[in-house]
Amino acid sequence: MIGVDTTDPQNERVWLLDPEANTLTPIDPATGEVGRSVGVGGAAITDAKVVGDSLWVASQTEITRIELPSLDQHVFNVPEGVSAGSVAPTPDGSIVWVANCGCPIQN
Repeated sequence: MIGVDTTDPQNERVWLLDPEANTLTPIDPATGEVGRSVGVGGAAITDAKVVGDSLWVASQTEITRIELPSLDQHVFNVPEGVSAGSVAPTPDGSIVWVANCGCPIQN
């Protein structure tokens, strides 16, 4: 599992990314209590970042914005031939840069 970066030092959750299961799981850093895992579509999660009230997830074939705490998901497909390797949202989340890793798509 891989931790998820956040720009908010007051964030009340730590998110663990499981690329094999395509899930993200919140953990309360104060108590260690594990929350409900959130699954995302697409192929193989490669990166995730928390910015404000959104969790941005790159999963090779798509970018998903998960609204916190409702967990509503908004999916943005990446162009054919592109493999989303990482995301870099601006501090206000109005722009999200996506790196093309050039990786073969894993299903």
